[in-house]
Amino acid sequence: MASWKKILVEGDAVSDNIGTANLTLSGNRTLDTDGNDLYIKNGAANLLVWSASAGTWTFSEEVLFKNNQGFTAGEIRLNEDPINGSNYISLRAPDSMSANLSLELPATDGTSGQALVTDGAGNLSFATVGGGSNTNIANANLTADNNRTLDMDANTLTIDINDGEFTVSDSTNGDTYIQVGSNVLQLGDTGMAVESDGVFQAKLGIEHDEANLTVAGAYGAGSEITYLGASATSTTEGRIYYYNGTTWASYSSSTEAAQKALLGIAIGTTMAKGFLLKGFVNPNGTTGFTTASPVYGAANASATTTAPTSGFQRVMGHSISTSVMFFNPSQEFIDLA
Repeated sequence: MASWKKILVEGDAVSDNIGTANLTLSGNRTLDTDGNDLYIKNGAANLLVWSASAGTWTFSEEVLFKNNQGFTAGEIRLNEDPINGSNYISLRAPDSMSANLSLELPATDGTSGQALVTDGAGNLSFATVGGGSNTNIANANLTADNNRTLDMDANTLTIDINDGEFTVSDSTNGDTYIQVGSNVLQLGDTGMAVESDGVFQAKLGIEHDEANLTVAGAYGAGSEITYLGASATSTTEGRIYYYNGTTWASYSSSTEAAQKALLGIAIGTTMAKGFLLKGFVNPNGTTGFTTASPVYGAANASATTTAPTSGFQRVMGHSISTSVMFFNPSQEFIDLA
């Protein structure tokens, strides 16, 4: 290829600087670097460099792709191997945008099955997302932004806790409504009413538990509790009360009215805490029972295994230890006079 040479036009030397005039091609032309590098500069700075040895173009400034033909947005096209055809992948801007958008790619690759996600500020990263074939929701909590319905559509939903726990709770008030784990199904917190609009059926019975009842008013699992006549009126935990038709009154073995009424043991410091109607309970908080003996109600509403010699005698249940009894009041009583 011939080299560039200076020529004379009307006696003046033509400079190798083409900035003084535009150049117009009058036909197809070829710039052959003939194995040499090509530099497009701005002063001393290289803007665009063709490396003949590497066979690469290097851009030192931002690259702007425009499409000035018609109304099509700018795009980058990556062609397939020409041996296989002329198809390409296009990365194209939207036809209309309200502002510039910059996206920064992550520095490293993600793991299999992950997808590109954004932090809302243009920074992209690889993360595991829900939906599709991904069943792992451990990466983030799920929050419903509106009412949602899970429609099983005649299919079965199985929750495998796999030695963990399944809990339905309210973080606002700290209440737990359902807790499953360690072979135990717990419904409701202490003092919380568990209701059923239909028939509650226990196929294998209700287990009464007497373990770890160390303080007055403590009762075991499976106990029957009522909130009848609940109010803020004070009660003494572990003491026996009877319902007089409007409120709970302190039991006494010296009054007949208390023998004819519904009996319960206070499980809290107010009537609103409820009364135990049946089940294992610690009525006194300390030792004092004779094990495996009938339990009676005393004049001061306490429970005792000492049989009364006067007043009225009504069996309240039976002791199983020196401090715990099974409360199951008899419906009959006698007047010892």
